[in-house]
Amino acid sequence: MDLRQLKVFIQVVETGSFTRAAEKLHIAQSAISVSVQKLELELGLTLFDRAERRPRLTAEGEVLFSRARKLVEEFQKTQQEMRELSGGASGTVRLGTSAMLGSYYLPEQIVAFRQRYPKINFQVVGEGTSRAQTQLIAGDIDMAMVNLVNLPAELEAFPLVTEPVVACVASSHPLAKRKTITFEQFAREPLALYGAGYYLRELVDQQCKQVQVKPNIVLETNILRLMTSLVIAKGAIGFVLERVVNEEAKLKAIRFDKPLTLSLGIAWRKDSYLSVANKRFADFLVAQMQGQRLES
Repeated sequence: MDLRQLKVFIQVVETGSFTRAAEKLHIAQSAISVSVQKLELELGLTLFDRAERRPRLTAEGEVLFSRARKLVEEFQKTQQEMRELSGGASGTVRLGTSAMLGSYYLPEQIVAFRQRYPKINFQVVGEGTSRAQTQLIAGDIDMAMVNLVNLPAELEAFPLVTEPVVACVASSHPLAKRKTITFEQFAREPLALYGAGYYLRELVDQQCKQVQVKPNIVLETNILRLMTSLVIAKGAIGFVLERVVNEEAKLKAIRFDKPLTLSLGIAWRKDSYLSVANKRFADFLVAQMQGQRLES
């Protein structure tokens, strides 16, 4: 049993067809059949029930499939680690982040990091915290910028920043002169908010429940630029991290009379291997945070 046989076996199971597995792997269907037959002979087991049109796993096949993906994943991670150890500081950071941090926190960090490690590249996806945590647990990404509230037991995290959460309005909005606002007042204004699955939306719902006010939502979106553009056009009020307003000249922040904050950190799966590239980026972010604390 070798790695190639396991990859072929996995493709047959996942595509549900020897033909589609061959197309996916860009090899002849006969080669797929031969590979599976050799694997069955080596193991002395029948892995597929071929009596039906779609190949169906036998009980023995189910056991192998449950382990095969982990074996392939571990082998690929080991290959990556060996390449990194032999090639120095290179590789790819696979990172999940919210749109706000992705737009107003990460660019500066990535630029500074790549000045030090120019051979390390990034794959960044923008998701809400709930989705990012799911992707981390599934192994689809290596690390994620998440809020630290209710962190799943499978994840480990290091805190980076604590951000004020504010109402934001256009700088020419009638409310722009205010220094603070109550949540009741905020909730009754036309609101542009994230949809379900984003912690900032959950926070709005929690606060509205506490003050017993139904939020007046005129826009739900996961597109940050759409949200801020509507606010700038005075079509709504937003609910954002204060750093967003600090970077947008046309926006004005209004803090809540009962301050709201969000603790954010870098998280990874406890049982996963973090590549050299990911470790160096995590260490870089932590060092940046500690340096800022010393300066302040």
